[in-house]
Amino acid sequence: MNFNERIEDKLLEFFDHEAGEQKSIQGELYQKYHECHNGSEYSGEWEDYKYEANRNGYSVEYLVDLVQKYLDDNPDVFLGYKDSESDKIEFMSDLLKCTSADDVNELIGRFELQNEVEETLDFSKCSTTQKQLNTMEGLDEDLNWLIGWLTDHALPEWNDKYIDKLRNSLELLRPEVPIGVVSYESEKEWYRQNNKEANTDARPFFEAQDFIRKSIFSWIYQNPDLIGLNGNDLGKSVKETFTGESTLKDDLIECLRQWENENNLNFLAYRSNRHVLPEKKNFAFSDTKDLTNLTELDLSKYKLTELPKEIFYLTNLTKLDLSQNKLTEIPKEIGNLTKLTSLNLMKNKLTKIPKEIGNLTNLKTLNLYSNKLTEIPSEISNLTNLKTLNLYSNKLTEIPSEIGNLINLTKLIIGPNKIRID
Repeated sequence: MNFNERIEDKLLEFFDHEAGEQKSIQGELYQKYHECHNGSEYSGEWEDYKYEANRNGYSVEYLVDLVQKYLDDNPDVFLGYKDSESDKIEFMSDLLKCTSADDVNELIGRFELQNEVEETLDFSKCSTTQKQLNTMEGLDEDLNWLIGWLTDHALPEWNDKYIDKLRNSLELLRPEVPIGVVSYESEKEWYRQNNKEANTDARPFFEAQDFIRKSIFSWIYQNPDLIGLNGNDLGKSVKETFTGESTLKDDLIECLRQWENENNLNFLAYRSNRHVLPEKKNFAFSDTKDLTNLTELDLSKYKLTELPKEIFYLTNLTKLDLSQNKLTEIPKEIGNLTKLTSLNLMKNKLTKIPKEIGNLTNLKTLNLYSNKLTEIPSEISNLTNLKTLNLYSNKLTEIPSEIGNLINLTKLIIGPNKIRID
C-alpha cells in the first residue's frame, strides 16, 4: 500500500466516509476529491451519462430517418437472421413506434445495428451544449463543487497562476466527450470526420491528479482544525489522525518544504515510506523536535542537484537513499551520519566522494553504481563493516589498495561481472 492509500485510509476513518455525508469542509473536500480521483459507484458511467445527454440531443424524427436511410443503403442487413423478412417487418414496425432517442437506441441495440448506424451520425444535428455536458448528474456535480470551492477559498500562497493551474487540472478529470457523440465507437468516428486524433497522452492527466492531490492535502494540512459545513469550529483536529507516525517527522518535512520553496524546486512528493504531517508556517530549523527518532529517509528520483543541510543533522539515520538524482557532489557533512548502515548514491553525477565517508564505520552497503567517479578515497578502508560495495559504471582507472582492509566485504562490483571476495 503506497503513501497516498495510507493517507486516504486515515482520512476515511477520520471523516466517516461510509456515512455518505461529511460533517466538515475538510471531509467534504476529501470526499469530492476521492470520488473524482478514485471513483465511486457511478464513476464508470461518467462518460455514459454524457453519451446519453448527447443522444437525447437528437430528435427522434432525425434518428428514425437516419435508421431508415441506413436500411435503404444496406438492404441485406437482415439476411443473416433466421427469418429475415419477418425480422425486417418487426424492426420497421417497432421503429415507427419509437417516441424517444432512447427507444431508437434500444431498438438498434436489440438488432445489433447500433455501431453501424451511429457511424452515419451527422454530429451537427445534436442540440446538446457543452454546458449541459459539464453539468450532468454524477461526478460533474462533485467536480464543479471542488473547482468553485477551492477557487473561492485559496490558501494565502496560491497566487492567480496557481489557482488557474488548479482549476485547469481539475477540468482534466472531466471525461472529454465531444458534442454529438453517443458511444465510444461513435467517438472514434467523430475524430475521423473532424480530421483529428484522439489525445492518448495520459501524462497531463496523471500530472494533474498529483497536483490536485497536493493542493487538497495542503489545504487540509494547513487548516487542521475541522470546520463544519456551516462554518463553525467542530473542536477537532485533522492532526490527530497522524499521531504516532515515526518515519519522517513533520519537522523534517517542513525543513525540506522550506528548502524546496527557497530553491524554486518541486521535488517533495508523497512516497511509500513517508508520513507527512500538517504544515506549520514560518518554520525554523532551530525549532525542531523529535528528529532524533528519524531512522530512514528516501529522497530518490527527485532530480536533486544539491542537498539540504538539514539531512546531515539527522544523526540517527541508518538508511539514506539519494539515488537517481542529479547530484554532482556529496557534502563532507555526510560524515556526521555515523549510524548509517545503508547509503545509496546510484545514478547521480558524482565525480568524487569526500574522505569523510570513512567516518561511516557502521556502513554495510554502499552503492555508487552509475556515476562519474574517477577515484575512491583511501579512507574507505575505515568501513570495516562493509559487506557490499558497488562501483560499477564509473570512470575509475584503479581502486585503492586499502579496499583490501575491508575484512567483511563479500561482494565487490566493479565491472560487468560481480566479483565475490571470500
